[in-house]
Amino acid sequence: MTRIFFCCLLFITSTLCAGNFYDRLEDADRIRSSDLHGFSLALAEIEKSYNLLNEEEKEYLEYLRAYKLSYSGKYEEGLKIYKSLFKVAKNIDVKIRSAASIINTHANTRNFTSGYEYVEKTNHLLANYTGQYRHNALNVMGIFFNQIGDYESAEQKALLVISSQPDARNLCLAKHIEYESKINRKVFIKDREITESIRKCDESGELVISGMIRTHYAEYLIENNSSTRAIDILQLSSELIEKTNYPRLMAEFYSTLSSAYLVEGNLTLVEKFALKAIKKSGAMGPTKPVVIAYKNLSIAAEKKLNLSESLVYFKKYAEADKAYLDEVKAKQLAIQQAKHDAIEKANQIKLLDKENTLLKTEARLAKEEQENSRLFMAFLMLVILVVVLWAYKNRRMHIQLRKQAETDDLTGVSNRSHFSQVAESALNYHQKTRQPLAFVIFDLDLFKNVNDQYGHQTGDWALKEAVEASRRVCREQDQIGRMGGEEFAIVLPGCSIDKAMQVAEACRQAIASIDTSPSSEQFTLTASFGVADTQVCGYDFDQLYGCADKALYQSKEQGRNRVYRYIQSPSDGPLTSQPV
Repeated sequence: MTRIFFCCLLFITSTLCAGNFYDRLEDADRIRSSDLHGFSLALAEIEKSYNLLNEEEKEYLEYLRAYKLSYSGKYEEGLKIYKSLFKVAKNIDVKIRSAASIINTHANTRNFTSGYEYVEKTNHLLANYTGQYRHNALNVMGIFFNQIGDYESAEQKALLVISSQPDARNLCLAKHIEYESKINRKVFIKDREITESIRKCDESGELVISGMIRTHYAEYLIENNSSTRAIDILQLSSELIEKTNYPRLMAEFYSTLSSAYLVEGNLTLVEKFALKAIKKSGAMGPTKPVVIAYKNLSIAAEKKLNLSESLVYFKKYAEADKAYLDEVKAKQLAIQQAKHDAIEKANQIKLLDKENTLLKTEARLAKEEQENSRLFMAFLMLVILVVVLWAYKNRRMHIQLRKQAETDDLTGVSNRSHFSQVAESALNYHQKTRQPLAFVIFDLDLFKNVNDQYGHQTGDWALKEAVEASRRVCREQDQIGRMGGEEFAIVLPGCSIDKAMQVAEACRQAIASIDTSPSSEQFTLTASFGVADTQVCGYDFDQLYGCADKALYQSKEQGRNRVYRYIQSPSDGPLTSQPV
């Protein structure tokens, strides 16, 4: 009797504790974004009694643990837990929340292809889900669409939430998504709407979202010539932003504040907040706040006549901006590819569904129409084969055309068309910012003799080796292009003529030092170089190309394997060139 009594007591105690644990998990969940310290303490206490939790509570706890890891920047650790829950969680609420968190984590780590795949999976789950986390999932997808530049889709998701009577937190988040979409599309926003949304976010304790709305609204005001008002809003938000301790928000906040003070001409505060933005960005990579911060620092130093410091910051800005733009392009390509894969997969599923239906129909009619069924199945397989072959051919053609549109097949550098576009874009930018740009053309000497004497296979090897030798001595931001045959060109952004001559000379020496023995032939490989810059030839691409080409011709005339620069005679007479 005593043993039975204690077993019953233990069962009752465990049941009561389980209910208590779920309530405590919900309490921790409610403060996860408004009181991170309290949230962490609550989780630590619950984890001490992990063995007393039932399966549903363990899934809930695992989700909150993953949230804590992601919030603190440990994205990979959090993502691992989210994906596990998405696969095995029995609770549909946990599965939906995990899917949304996976999308958000992929967005934060800029893995947009995987993020888009989970957007499609989440849309599929939401088709039959009306639970309390539907609004949160829609909001997360809205945030994701804003980050990939699909602002119309982002606003659609936000309006779905707003129109369906969400709770205060989801309404706050949906409004933030809507405003961010409108700001990026240059759509007018009423001050009263912004103020009301900020008030509701503050009342619901959503400090991060409130800070995001304030920061994005300040950006909107700066773009619309209201920098003073933007500063007032940001200064009043300073304590709130710091309280969130959220790196991404703080980086955007400080870079925006730096931009506002740049308009106002307060260079000391420009530098102060730009440096804070860079520090808060930490390991987030080439983000927009980092690009803006370095640009502001460069401009501020220039205005202070500290040109050396301005140049240092400008180089960091150029590197960050290029990396950021490259990431944007890669992101767009990744999303387009993900969309294409999703459509292709959906079409395959539809075809398989149709095939399954037809197979069932064949089974019902097999006794009466066996011959017709065989013919029909043969026709169906032919249709599927044609569709698959068409899809495969279309995909291959798309990949091939995109590669051919930009890249020289042999050397891997830009082809003439793509190089010309990149060069003209760089010239336009440098003309606007009054920065120098240099242009180099080089041609392999007596290359026809190499082809004639050793064959085109050896000639191709020489072309690739010459390009690789040039790449090793060029800067990361320099762009190399094949202009045709054995002629190549290099764009040197922000480069003076003296520096360009040094780069060209380094390229010449690198090519002349190439060991040709790996080609199974022994021969000398050299190149002649012509260098021109915007200070002499201007910012017109054709003019700059012509100047460099004349210098190249002079190099050929003077014996080859030389570097000549293009200069204009003091008497404004015929244009001449000068060796390195």
